[in-house]
Amino acid sequence: EITLARFDGQKWINIGGEASDAHIGTIETILHELPKGDIVIANSFPKNDPLPVELISFKAVHKEGFNLITWSTASETNNKGFTIEKSNDGHFFFPLAFIQGAGSTSNQENYSYLDKSIEGTEEGFYYRLIQTDWDGAQTTFPPVYLSAIPLNDFKPEKVFFNASGELEIWMLAKEENNTQIHVLSIEGRTLISEKQQLNQGLTIFKYPGYNLPDIVIVNFISHGKSIEGHKVAK
Repeated sequence: EITLARFDGQKWINIGGEASDAHIGTIETILHELPKGDIVIANSFPKNDPLPVELISFKAVHKEGFNLITWSTASETNNKGFTIEKSNDGHFFFPLAFIQGAGSTSNQENYSYLDKSIEGTEEGFYYRLIQTDWDGAQTTFPPVYLSAIPLNDFKPEKVFFNASGELEIWMLAKEENNTQIHVLSIEGRTLISEKQQLNQGLTIFKYPGYNLPDIVIVNFISHGKSIEGHKVAK
């Protein structure tokens, strides 16, 4: 839409106007007196233009020792496809693969990609999507983070007292597993001893902290294997 714009010293302000239909014509404005300052003819674009792709889900999960990335769209317009990018730190991304889009559709479309490049690593990764139109325009969607798959049966990802005073334990397991959680005082007295079921991926346990001392030692045992104790302070 053709309009008039004025620069106020810091930014351009749309002051309206209606263009004639002629190839060479005029712009009429309802202002009785034009404001001082530079005035130019400009294009005005609506701010509520819909995105070419309506993304309704974007997830990354552990699957059979690899990372499975899935996403779904509610609609697509002139969508050439998606570039999947990966990062170790969430700042510097590199491309993994390009997945062909559905072009233009109002139907839900589901996509997936299996990242096998993580085999033998014990790192968490960030994944993000860059959508590309047929005209080359791109939209970058926010990344998702997936914690590492432990090389052993399981590992504690985090052990800490949360803001509510609870003892919170985050456990990562390569597959469904059982573990024995022992919470001890620094003198070695057993405060908590429980057998817990671990899901594949991340499982979170919480224990009331009001009856625990300010410093505790948390040990884990699974299939006879013990993990070095975690010393945690409130």
